[in-house]
Amino acid sequence: MKKYFPLSAAGQKSVTHLIVALVAYLVIGWLIGPIIGKLTGWIPLIGGILKFLMWLVYVYCVCGIIVALLLFFKVIK
Repeated sequence: MKKYFPLSAAGQKSVTHLIVALVAYLVIGWLIGPIIGKLTGWIPLIGGILKFLMWLVYVYCVCGIIVALLLFFKVIK
């Protein structure tokens, strides 16, 4: 898990690291995504491809938040 979600692995050390990891995932997912989507959404082919990639980023961020919480509560190693 640490290989695919490095921010989540940092969150298992203390509450501060967990909060930083959660904020980083939220900023990446909900701030950068719409900005890129608005800038390139009007281009037919590139807009569609980037919307798909941004959807993948959203999924990665949600999974990262879940993994960070599971690592913090020591449900997984």
